Amino acid sequence: ARKLHKPKCPCPNCNKLRKLLKETDVPVQVIEGIALQSLQKGPDIKFNEELRRKRIAKANRGKVPWNKGRKHSPETIEKIRQRTAAVMEGKGIRERVLSAKAADKTKNLELAEELARLQRRK
Repeated sequence: ARKLHKPKCPCPNCNKLRKLLKETDVPVQVIEGIALQSLQKGPDIKFNEELRRKRIAKANRGKVPWNKGRKHSPETIEKIRQRTAAVMEGKGIRERVLSAKAADKTKNLELAEELARLQRRK
């Protein structure tokens, strides 16, 4: 989705949009200053959902999130810790985590050996 600045805006984005509106067969709808291309979209539900999301994004742009800078309470930290421990006891999770760590170690060792070899060559 592209935003129209003003009716005769000379910027490149608006020029591209005007060209798209004039020359292509792609259906483009301009609603509330937002140009939405519907490229073989499904029913109107998808279009309405896309429009709703664009409106929300436009309204939230530049606002600071309500939870920015807040820290978890000790109770919440304890809940997170307990839930993580419970998940780690599940089937195969611990093995997957350990195998991922082992793979990282071997990659790091290979990288260290390669760097050492390159340093010796200099």
